[in-house]
Amino acid sequence: MKTSPQLPPASAMVVGPPAATAPCPVAAIVKSPLRQLKKLRKQELRRFFISWCEGLHALGFSF
Repeated sequence: MKTSPQLPPASAMVVGPPAATAPCPVAAIVKSPLRQLKKLRKQELRRFFISWCEGLHALGFSF
């Protein structure tokens, strides 16, 4: 009779995220304005696309 392979004990299996390191305060200061700029660009592109779709709709095209 065949048996299934034995699993290692639960104590040997370590599952989870790697050890967290302390965030660098300088990196956070640099990334904050970049994130805001990225968000503004994204909003601007969405506004442009929505206005473009509304313009097509006003002309009689459905998009």
